[in-house]
Amino acid sequence: IGSSLGKLLCAQMPSGKTDAAVLHSRLIQVALPLILHAISSHAAVLGSHTVNIRGSDTGRDVNEQSKSQTYYVTNVATKMAGFAAQHAIASNKFHMSEFGRIEDAIRTARNPDDKNKLEAAAQTNEKARLESENALNTMMNLVSTLKQAMGSRNAVVSCRLLTCGSHAYCKLMESGAHCFCEDGYEGNGFICNPPAHPVTHLLFRPAVGRNEPRVADLHLAAFHGQGVAVAYRDITESHRGYVMFGTAGPTQMDWKAPVLFSNASAAFGPVLLELQNGAGFALAYRDANRGGSAFLLGGTYNLNQNQVTFGVPRLFAVHQAQAFAMVVVPRSRVALFFVDHLLGHAGDGKQLAASTFGSSLLARIHTDGQAPEFLSKQHFTSGPVARLSVAMLSPESFAVAFRRMVESPGTEKGEASCTFAQLHDNELLFGSHPLSLEPEQNQIWARSVAPLNDGAFAYTYHSGSEQVTKQAIVKVDHVTRRMSVLQKPKVIGEGFTPYISSMSSAIPESGNHTRAQQRLVTYFSTGGPRPKSQFCNVVTGGILSGCQDLDWASQEMTSISGTQVGDGRLLFAFTDARQIVHYQFVGVLSPY
Repeated sequence: IGSSLGKLLCAQMPSGKTDAAVLHSRLIQVALPLILHAISSHAAVLGSHTVNIRGSDTGRDVNEQSKSQTYYVTNVATKMAGFAAQHAIASNKFHMSEFGRIEDAIRTARNPDDKNKLEAAAQTNEKARLESENALNTMMNLVSTLKQAMGSRNAVVSCRLLTCGSHAYCKLMESGAHCFCEDGYEGNGFICNPPAHPVTHLLFRPAVGRNEPRVADLHLAAFHGQGVAVAYRDITESHRGYVMFGTAGPTQMDWKAPVLFSNASAAFGPVLLELQNGAGFALAYRDANRGGSAFLLGGTYNLNQNQVTFGVPRLFAVHQAQAFAMVVVPRSRVALFFVDHLLGHAGDGKQLAASTFGSSLLARIHTDGQAPEFLSKQHFTSGPVARLSVAMLSPESFAVAFRRMVESPGTEKGEASCTFAQLHDNELLFGSHPLSLEPEQNQIWARSVAPLNDGAFAYTYHSGSEQVTKQAIVKVDHVTRRMSVLQKPKVIGEGFTPYISSMSSAIPESGNHTRAQQRLVTYFSTGGPRPKSQFCNVVTGGILSGCQDLDWASQEMTSISGTQVGDGRLLFAFTDARQIVHYQFVGVLSPY
């Protein structure tokens, strides 16, 4: 390690810069993660050998070798710290002596030019002393980190003397400073990996003398920074709508008190999103489960002071019984997708059967209390439509998935349909060639779409007639607005599921993560009491690889919603069979 570390630091050191600050940067950013990776890999290999040959003399030899090498590294680290401390004492003594000598010379100097040069020498001497002190702190940080990563139980007095791994934080406890993985990752605080078993938390803290709320129609949304909001329908409060804001911390969410947004009316299927640039939020809901009126309103929220202001709601559709899909677009606008029912009237005043369309509404949201401004409305398909889902492919383009029911025999089925939409000024332009996956199938129900990269998105859906969950990869040509199938639908789960939720770290507007770190997490049921998730890597071109199936929760779910918080973790909220709300973080990024 010592030889490799020296060569690495020399190779990485910028020409002409050899001070302690640069050394500290290289140690922390380049050398230390590699050392920790080597330690972790070495421990994993030794552990696998010990398991495979447990009970044999060779197994005991390997285990003893592991302990011997661990003690050797920690002992060498301790000696390095002792040498550094001795050198620091000698260095500080030299610099203080030099400082006194220069001060004496300044007092006796008569020539102003000589005094200026001596003062410059004093500044250089002080800079060298501080660099020596920084070098000692860096060395002590490296030693403490190495020893604790190797399993040392010696106390570390301060978090300044520890460098935790990616997706980890330091906490000062009675036993000293320690590194811990953030909620949503698991490991030793130095190597933190995506979890095999995420930790589940209750959304509402139990209150003395009060029953826990029973909740339905959850919708999570990420706000700027580490902000998060969840909108829901409270069954125990006459189905009225509430919103809770909070901040995602390293160990759990810090939720504020719920705020009523629907006044005295019910609020079914609420959808909440933050406007671009954090200017406010948009909220849509319907006031009845069937035959309801749909409303859109804006609002503002101060995360620091927990102050919420709602604007005037505006009616945008009637006779609603389906959930909406909504996305935010630039300039405080939102695009809403819903099922539109247009009623006809006969000459005698009688009402005729309604015509049904899949429709979109582009609206500007005002955050000063005014009602939203409706800019344009388009139909993207005709006939009965249900099960809407939308995925942002860029800040101004998105894929819309829906179920189109056939009205007449001989018409091609569109149970797993999708179309491409693009924003142009104040209008939404839709592709003229919607794509239908498996046009021969009937009864395709729950679905979810999630962005990948290079114009591709994952389309996951449940085939009710086959009782299986399938996933396809679709790619969009942004020039022709045509879609093509990159990966044909394949079965990823068997058994009935009433819900599907997919979340990707490939969020187009973030740009924080490299392609090697992109992940796709898909949650669904397999007909049993416990849900299932699929965890995949996303590679160039939107292709999935290295998919793994994970059992991640112990209770039955009835609904689920997810979002990505500012640090890259995914946050999911879900209701169990008793309509009690839980939430959990899922880390999706690599530790290196």
